[in-house]
Amino acid sequence: MKESNDRGYLEFQGNELHTVSIIDDKPKNRLASPTFSDSSGGGAISYNVLDEGTEREIVLIKGEQSDKVRGQLKNFEGMIQVLIRDGSIEDPDAAMQHVLDIYHNDIVFYPKILEALKKQLGIESQSFIDSPNKQFRAQMQDDGNFVVYDRSDPENPIAIWNSLGA
Repeated sequence: MKESNDRGYLEFQGNELHTVSIIDDKPKNRLASPTFSDSSGGGAISYNVLDEGTEREIVLIKGEQSDKVRGQLKNFEGMIQVLIRDGSIEDPDAAMQHVLDIYHNDIVFYPKILEALKKQLGIESQSFIDSPNKQFRAQMQDDGNFVVYDRSDPENPIAIWNSLGA
């Protein structure tokens, strides 16, 4: 099945959906839902596997109103949330582990992914890096906040930047 116009086409080929632009403009798939005082609007892409005829969600990527402004009508600050299934099948919702939030000015890693990241970077026993002159320290905290400290006075370090923006 193929639907086309002067800008491009949408085509189903077997088990694939193709969105193709034939002009100098990238193709877009738009997902939308309303934002109310208690919801975030946006949309999601769910990646699933078939298990004996039953769909099992394994990855969910959500684009929605930022949780920092949630419920504020007409505030269009966005965020992306990534959830990945831990492998269990008993409780599908509980199996989806929140691993990452991405904002326009921030990235938040959740504890399980943060531990894996530390291991990959070889900083299991040490969660900080000092500048060569020891004046500055970049430290990954257990809550996922990445903080840069000015240690001009090592007894009283001053946080000069952090990834949570607080």
